[in-house]
Amino acid sequence: MTAGILPSMKIAGLCLFFSNAFFVAFPSCVYGQPTAQISGVVRDSQGAAFKGVTLILLSLQRARKTETDENGKFEFLDLPLGIYELQVRQAGVVQVPAQQISFSEPAVRQISIVLQLAASECFPKFRQLMRIAPIK
Repeated sequence: MTAGILPSMKIAGLCLFFSNAFFVAFPSCVYGQPTAQISGVVRDSQGAAFKGVTLILLSLQRARKTETDENGKFEFLDLPLGIYELQVRQAGVVQVPAQQISFSEPAVRQISIVLQLAASECFPKFRQLMRIAPIK
């Protein structure tokens, strides 16, 4: 009797394994919604990675927030299809206009953002001198 149960338990275990693997590999099938992704890199005008830049992704449903890593990379995963606005926030740089990104089908968008230092950040000594000795 146990000889008949053991093979059927193995089959049940294999079915469970493969069904879980399917749901991990194809999450949009599980939830019934196709998704999109935004990833990219933020650099300065010299091409160096810009670490710690805040990126905010707005949609009608919610706001998402992330920061660039030490390589200037960022990503937003599992985005429902729709229209988004990407905002970049970093002190001491020229403000970057918000970007509108639209997904009507599943896709991965690669975005490259270049930040320019604000004029006041280019000359910190000069700015400091202006505060010490204002023009009269």
